[in-house]
Amino acid sequence: MKKKTLVVLIAAIVVVACVVSSAYAPAGGGLDVKINLEGEVKTYSYRVPFATTVKRVFKYGGSYYKFYKNEFFGNEKAFLRYLNAEIIKDVEELCESAYTPCKEPEARLSDDGFLYIEGQNGVRIDENDLLKKITYSLDSSAEVVAVKVPLRPKETVESLKKNTVELATFSTDCSTSGEGRKHNISQACKKLDGAVVPSGGVLSFNCEVGARTESNGFKEARVINNGEFVSGVGGGVCQVSTTLYNAWLLSGKTVDASATHSLPVSYVAPSLDAMVSEASDLVLSNRGRYPAYIRTRFDGKKITVTVYGEPIGYSVKLRSEIIKIIPGDYDERYEELDWAEGEEMRITKKARDGVVSEAYRDFYKDGVLIRSERIRRSVYRASKGEIVRRNADENNCQKNKSPECIKKDGGSKI
Repeated sequence: MKKKTLVVLIAAIVVVACVVSSAYAPAGGGLDVKINLEGEVKTYSYRVPFATTVKRVFKYGGSYYKFYKNEFFGNEKAFLRYLNAEIIKDVEELCESAYTPCKEPEARLSDDGFLYIEGQNGVRIDENDLLKKITYSLDSSAEVVAVKVPLRPKETVESLKKNTVELATFSTDCSTSGEGRKHNISQACKKLDGAVVPSGGVLSFNCEVGARTESNGFKEARVINNGEFVSGVGGGVCQVSTTLYNAWLLSGKTVDASATHSLPVSYVAPSLDAMVSEASDLVLSNRGRYPAYIRTRFDGKKITVTVYGEPIGYSVKLRSEIIKIIPGDYDERYEELDWAEGEEMRITKKARDGVVSEAYRDFYKDGVLIRSERIRRSVYRASKGEIVRRNADENNCQKNKSPECIKKDGGSKI
């Protein structure tokens, strides 16, 4: 008898739950959500777990809002997920389908200067607003309106124009270079021209220009290798990287990685060169709020690099200081050559002095020096020259008293 009474009581509870629930939601434990998006109404139907329905009916008088207010207030997403996770999924899909990102205005560096492209507005659905409206409508099954929010670009063409000004220009001379070297310079300039370094981004010279190989368009020319001038593919490219290096420094921006040559170079002052190779790269970073743009030009005699971007409010100057001279010396040898009358010696290879040097960057405001920073300290090797002395006869050998002097008849050293 008790068992029968318990069954009847449970059945009555279920009937009451369904009756009370039907006053707030569709019959059968279901839940409908009607969303109006720009005049088009779509109805979504969901099942609500029976235990949740019982709790809502007997603890909160059948009210979804009271349920939400007492257990989830302020977190509509968690409440709706508790009722049925499909609600959140459908809302997210609706928001994603309606989303159109805005397009920021764009500056493009062309041969004729900058071209400016207007930005475009975008749109999104206010997801939090929609979730709140759905939560508050559950008791009445009322239709809710999904509100589209316009998305506007952060920048304007006017702001871009103010932040694409010329920051610095630097040139180096290569008029005396051979054709192979000039070819390589031209190739590197073409590959580098128009490069853009975004805000917070970096530029790797090696990545931008590519490997110095014949398959990448480079030819043989003189390069510095282990303190000697030798022939190698890509000779001349270091003058392009050096020109870029100086222009970048003058623009006030940051150099993350650079290296000097082992010997002094003729086209810039000591400590202001930037050697690149398979093992050494020139890496530049842009810590400004706007992109930086690089323009390279080569007219067959001169390399010019110009950097455009956001003004820094200072003028910048570079200076090189020689700390110490490392004298270059000569190796001597005696040899019978086609000597002119009275000629006793001939310099066949000129020695070059090495130096210890430092480079500085000075920042000026209205002509007044604000601060200076040491860029680097460099040591360049001295390179040996070679002198050939005349070895005309044995008397001359005796006169020179040199262990390297050998008699013309091939006898023993004197």
